[in-house]
This record gives sequence, C-alpha cells and structure tokens, in this order.
Amino acid sequence: MQRNLRPFLVLLAAAVAAGTRAPAQTTTFLIPDRYELVGEGEVAVHAANRTADGLRTIAWPGRDLDWLYSRTAGTQTNIPGETSARSGEELVRIALGQPDAALVGFDRRPWIEQVPAADFRKFLEGDVAASALPADWTSRIKGETVRVRRVESAKLVVRMTRGAAGKEEARGSATAPSKVGQRTEIRPLVDPTVMAVGSDLPLRISWADPSSVDTTIVARQPATGTRIAALSRKGAGWFTVDAPGEWLVEVHRAKPLMGDSAADWELETATLSFVVPAAAKPAGGGK
Repeated sequence: MQRNLRPFLVLLAAAVAAGTRAPAQTTTFLIPDRYELVGEGEVAVHAANRTADGLRTIAWPGRDLDWLYSRTAGTQTNIPGETSARSGEELVRIALGQPDAALVGFDRRPWIEQVPAADFRKFLEGDVAASALPADWTSRIKGETVRVRRVESAKLVVRMTRGAAGKEEARGSATAPSKVGQRTEIRPLVDPTVMAVGSDLPLRISWADPSSVDTTIVARQPATGTRIAALSRKGAGWFTVDAPGEWLVEVHRAKPLMGDSAADWELETATLSFVVPAAAKPAGGGK
C-alpha cells in the first residue's frame, strides 16, 4: 500500500536524550491532547509511559522511530521522524483531514535494556499470559539483571466531527478497524469511538512474525482504576467495555533467546488508546 499520499504538518519536540530508556515494566502509549476534534484540524500527540503511578510523559522519541504514520478516510501517510522541533514541547502535531475516525501510530527501533531480574519476573507474571511462555520460563531468568530486547509499537484512535464535539450523530468508521501494517498491532474489529458502553470490543493481535500465539489482553481505564485481563487465543480476543472514557489496551509477547550475544529475552509490545463516548440522553429530557 502506498503510504505517502499527501503532506502532513508535523512539529516535533526536542530529541530524546541518547541512551535514555524506560524500565522494562513500563509500557508506552500515544496520548492526544483531545480525542475528538471538529472538522479538519490538528491533533497534538505525546508519548507516555504507564508506570505503577500512572502515565508519565516522556520525550518524543523522534529519531528512535522506524515508522510514524497517520490514517484517515482511506488515506495513509508516512510522517518523517526527523523534522523540526517546537521549543519546549514534548509532542508531535499532526494535521488531519476530513471528518472520520483517524489513526496515529509508530513503530520504535528495537533497543536493549538492563532490567532487574525480580522486576522482569514480576512483570511477566502479571501482564504476559503463562500460555505464551515456555513451561520452564522462570529458570530462564538468571542472575540479578536480564538483558531485554524491546520491540514496541503504539497506536491511538481519535474522532473528527463536522459539528460541535459530542453533538454529531455517531456513525462507525471503516478506518478505525482497518489493518495498518504495524510491526506489532492491536486491531479493534469495530470502531471504539462510537461503540456503546457495555458492549464487547473484539480485537485482533498480530506480531512481528506470522505466529499466532495465546497472550493476555490487558485493558485499563485510568479514570476508574479498572483493569481487565482477557485471554487472546491465537491472536483473537475481546473484553467488555464497561464504562465510558479513555481506555488503554496493551499486549506483550516475551521470548527467551538462545545464542544471542546482545540479549537474554525479547519483549514485544503493542498498545492502543481510545475514548468510548458516554451514552447519549434520550430525546425529551430523559435521564
């Protein structure tokens, strides 16, 4: 698929400090300044690590990206990772086109982290499906630190409307559930920006290689502190969206490496960010 179809306005923040990385138990999400905007507009997106204390904005990883893209209304465009920076900002600004759901995402270049073995073991026990790990995985973590190769992709969904935000009739978009082709990808099979609270959100998980493995889908809603863990079998899974607002979804695949001189394990991660609208009030002033 041709990705460079029309120019985009992109302004990047200061470059990430060389060699600075987050601990292996952190996960990177793409977060917009707003999830709904009116007409053709510009969305500001920053990268944030999910930590035990919540989301923490990090320096925009511009030069560390393999691919940054945007897709809306059937148009997908590559965005250069190495562009001019806007002083004092840790974000990227992207001009979006006609009203529709829009996707923004990136693939980061793989990197190696030195991780405390106890922290890595705890992370695998909590957010990685045991069925996706070898039976003897605990014995594969040796010593006080583990060298982990990180492979990470992130994506968000925003909604552009013609009228005032929240006033337009909600209609599903073919863009939100479309396959982008990221190295690792969480693909919602329905448009989450118009789904009803209480509905199931089916997801399709694809990895850097063609393998279809069992893994754990972890969905969190920061506003309520909700955490849902659901098993994805062979790349297909779902969870019930039980509240409106922002949702952060992640999947991880961990593999012990044999004969790799640089790393002991590989941790492959994908994330997805979106907002589910609150239920509309019925006509006539109902509650």
